[in-house]
Amino acid sequence: DTASKLDGSAVYGIDVKLPGMLHGALAQCPTLGGKLASFDASAAEAMPGVKKVVGTPNGVVVVADHYWQARKALDAVKISWDAGPNAALSTDAVRAKLRSAAKREGRPARSEGDVAAAMKGAAKVVRATYELPMLAHATLEPQCCTADVRPDGADIHAPTQTQTIAQATAAAAAGLKPEQVNIHTTLLGGGFGRRLEVDFIPAAVAASKAVGQPVKVIW
Repeated sequence: DTASKLDGSAVYGIDVKLPGMLHGALAQCPTLGGKLASFDASAAEAMPGVKKVVGTPNGVVVVADHYWQARKALDAVKISWDAGPNAALSTDAVRAKLRSAAKREGRPARSEGDVAAAMKGAAKVVRATYELPMLAHATLEPQCCTADVRPDGADIHAPTQTQTIAQATAAAAAGLKPEQVNIHTTLLGGGFGRRLEVDFIPAAVAASKAVGQPVKVIW
């Protein structure tokens, strides 16, 4: 596939184009485990190119003729989130929990000698703590999915690393049987295991089902 990647003909998830395709921009709850409480899309729905604003369990998708129209209209949607069980979670809280856990006795996987005695009799003990910040498991290409949902089936074009799980997830979101869903795997703009998750698929399915046309949703 080197030649197609060099001449630009390679198709990644973000490159998919289908006849009659619309574009979706997505807002999601900023905390893991949170969900959508309510939204007011009246201002967004009046903006140029906007076709529909769709609520999902944990987000809002604005569907429009072009992506930038959808993205700008998303800023006009008034959203209220239910932050859920992780509302108070912070880096400091995680750090404190890890430090507390480190003081407890661990489970020995292997024992050689007497570490405690050696520490007590050591002429010099060096202690150091190393910390790294929380990192996003981020792909180079934004998470994206193009869904074409119809009453009798669906076609999902996505840079997924788990086709079977993607098929089952799309089917559940569309209200279809897994065998009614076709998964078209595009090239991955960086996977790194992040695309083992299929959380970028349901919103595209919901958007396409709501408007009755193919929709590409980009995070």
